[in-house]
Amino acid sequence: MNLDWRAALFARRTIGVRLGLDALERVLDALLPGLREHPPFAVVQIVGTNGKGSTAAMLDHGLRKLRRGPVGLFTSPHLERIGERIRIDGQAIADERVQAGVDRIAAVEATLGVSLTFFEVLTAIALLHFVDAGCRVVVLEAGLGGRLDATTAVHADIVGFAHFALDHQSYLGDTLELIAAEKAAVIRGRIPVFSVEQAPAARAAIEQRSRERGAELEFVTPLAEPPTGLLGHHQRHNAALALGLLRWFVRTAKPAHLDGVRWAGRLEQVELGEGKLWLDVAHNLDGVEALCAALRELQIQPRAIVFGTMADKPAPAMAAKLRELGPLLLVPPAGEGAFDLATVARPDEPRFPSPADPQLLAAIERAVAGGASVLVCGSHFLVGAMRARTAASTSASGLDGPELSDPVTRRPNG
Repeated sequence: MNLDWRAALFARRTIGVRLGLDALERVLDALLPGLREHPPFAVVQIVGTNGKGSTAAMLDHGLRKLRRGPVGLFTSPHLERIGERIRIDGQAIADERVQAGVDRIAAVEATLGVSLTFFEVLTAIALLHFVDAGCRVVVLEAGLGGRLDATTAVHADIVGFAHFALDHQSYLGDTLELIAAEKAAVIRGRIPVFSVEQAPAARAAIEQRSRERGAELEFVTPLAEPPTGLLGHHQRHNAALALGLLRWFVRTAKPAHLDGVRWAGRLEQVELGEGKLWLDVAHNLDGVEALCAALRELQIQPRAIVFGTMADKPAPAMAAKLRELGPLLLVPPAGEGAFDLATVARPDEPRFPSPADPQLLAAIERAVAGGASVLVCGSHFLVGAMRARTAASTSASGLDGPELSDPVTRRPNG
């Protein structure tokens, strides 16, 4: 396979994060006139800090179970292959389709004299394929923020808000109030809006924006149990949000329609030797707190915790919370911009140079001996790299490390 297109696509990360829609809107208008204002499918936009990927996966699963397909699903980041971000009726698109989309968009960029970011290109490719596949419903997981996120280029028919928390403060603001206002700004008209329970500051921002735009707002009550296929107390909240959105399409939808959902890297259990490897992409303090609560609830006691995160995350607080459950094995996630774990490590905590280090893999194998569990968490980039080395991996032709698409300039969290 010619890999030039892949290298060129990943090189777009150097453009960075663009909080603005002008370039993408121009490209979409040239490729698919009228799409932004009048898409040929119902659009659900899911926005939040934590839980939006799980919510999107549950909604996609429920829609397909209720035969409302073809359903298009756009999520980020991927764990192993770029095509994971774009799914039609649950199937990730092939590399060849990504390549065709890259080539098609590049031709339009040359004509217009613009350059899209990595995330903007993937958003445009997703929309192209959803149109070509004749999708009836499209579920778009927002990336960073909301108001100026690439997924906001297409008018949503319904919006879902997953949990808001502090993250990406250098882009979205230093307080929950500012972050919530940025995310709530995706409400642009008299549309249905559903939200999980939020902290008072986040709730106030959502309520104010809904009043200003005349939106129909509902805060959902957590379900009694998470759907089968996704573990943890926090998934009860995400499931309630997914069910609220699903009932907008099918009024008779029930919690059982979410059962059987699968979403990689969310308390995902992988058999490893005599024991179990638990993979979770919790990558900020709020996510780690939810993960720890879930592990206690499920009575999972890891013998070791493989942890690493990025420089813009509160690594000391995350590590302190994880130490309550077990000893840490410290390893920086793949790629650039990792937190310097030397400043976090205790004298007795081993550190490893990379997820591919044979000594780390040997330490994990020793830890699972006798049927014990090991947890891997702290970053999509770390979980993606570790998952690719297990039987859970679906990648047969190499790895598109998610870190290769990371556009964020990682500044140490203050």
